[in-house]
Amino acid sequence: MVAFTIAAPAAVFAAPVQCECIRALREIRGINIRGNANTIPVTNPLNEATEGDVLLFDVGRLDHGAEIIGFKGEVHNGTHIAPEFIIVWEANWKRCQTGIRLVRFDDPKLKGVYRSYTQHVI
Repeated sequence: MVAFTIAAPAAVFAAPVQCECIRALREIRGINIRGNANTIPVTNPLNEATEGDVLLFDVGRLDHGAEIIGFKGEVHNGTHIAPEFIIVWEANWKRCQTGIRLVRFDDPKLKGVYRSYTQHVI
């Protein structure tokens, strides 16, 4: 008995940009960010978040990043006022889709903010 293997060419397809949150922030939104959501460092605490920052989520095995595009509502927390919601643009929160949603400012999944600093040489 003779055994043989038939080798077929393997097709390699890249996932659509909408299927990767950080890649979509870079390629669709133009944010200067590299890596994946698990390796992006928190550069600023949540209370320093501004529009254009990347909001980082700890959602278990696969973390997530979304662009902050606004804030909504107010919550008085004794010594300071915080927004009730953060408005984000994101990709792949719903599998391979982009969209806008409201995230509660006190969501326990929030890790903090990544702010992309661009250096200009004069």
